[in-house]
Amino acid sequence: IDRMRFKMTAESPAGQFWNVLVARSQEIYKAMPEADRDAGMGLLVDRLAATERYERAYSVAGQIENIPLSRWKTIEVMRHENRYADMAKACEDLEKLDNKELSARALRTRADLYKDQLARYEDAIKLYNEINDAPATSWAIVECYEKDGKPDRAVAMCSEIEGFFVDIAPVACYRKVEIWERAGDKTKAIAAARATMKKYPKHQVSSTAHQMLERHGIATGGGVTDAEE
Repeated sequence: IDRMRFKMTAESPAGQFWNVLVARSQEIYKAMPEADRDAGMGLLVDRLAATERYERAYSVAGQIENIPLSRWKTIEVMRHENRYADMAKACEDLEKLDNKELSARALRTRADLYKDQLARYEDAIKLYNEINDAPATSWAIVECYEKDGKPDRAVAMCSEIEGFFVDIAPVACYRKVEIWERAGDKTKAIAAARATMKKYPKHQVSSTAHQMLERHGIATGGGVTDAEE
């Protein structure tokens, strides 16, 4: 199966041989112990989806006896087809099932879909707050606010990250520069760059802030304002 990743029609000799291989693989997997059976069927779904045999992939996913895994493999096939709204709904349904690992994965996937594909930023923020896996979810919320045209909220979240996570505080501080630059607010971007240089003079972000100021023709000396806050 892995060697037959080229395009073929169902009626062609290659297509017919492919169908025989898939059917035989299903027979082999179904004879295995439960965990191995479901894992094998899941891998078969992956192979079918990767070769754009979506109808067959959905069919095999539906035959996985572990219901949460069956739902998850169906969601993964939907991703191959860019069916993002359907994915989000399927994730929401999966979250209600009694499978801690896959329910958590579905919740995170739905939040990411709202952020990256469906432009449902407020809904994404609610889910990221529910997940509460900082700082990863905090960065995701920053991205949501910025995509939603709310640079002030994005910067405020960066300040929270900077205050809570010492190891990444310099990065969070400089992220404010980038947010204000992308928002087109040169004054606040410059102020944030100067603040970064003052707070973290020995970190790489200080050099990056220096280069940003030079790019705008701004002297790196002088006072620092609090405009970025």
